[in-house]
Amino acid sequence: MGEDVTGAQTTRHILQLTTRRPELKGWDWIHDIRHSSGEAGNPDVVEVARAFADSPPGPTWTVFVTGDRNFYLWCKVMDAQFRGRVHLTALTLYEAEEQLNALRALNGPSRAPSSS
Repeated sequence: MGEDVTGAQTTRHILQLTTRRPELKGWDWIHDIRHSSGEAGNPDVVEVARAFADSPPGPTWTVFVTGDRNFYLWCKVMDAQFRGRVHLTALTLYEAEEQLNALRALNGPSRAPSSS
């Protein structure tokens, strides 16, 4: 979406995407949030998790690219809210892609191609 995007804007964008293309709920996602200007709050996460409630059963993965070393704590919260989706962090896009490739090698691919 670009730099200086807020959590609320990202939430609206994800909801629009998954409304138009419900199959995206079964894809693996990479979110580069290094240049986000605003944090997503728990209401944003709850709204997206609700939209993903009818996604195919996992495993699916979301990797957040961030320099925030404590973001893994948010990931644990999101893991509990999303059925079959595991949330991870990476420092770079390359690292995020490598994590997804390793997870797919161990667990098999998700039901749909990656959004990365």
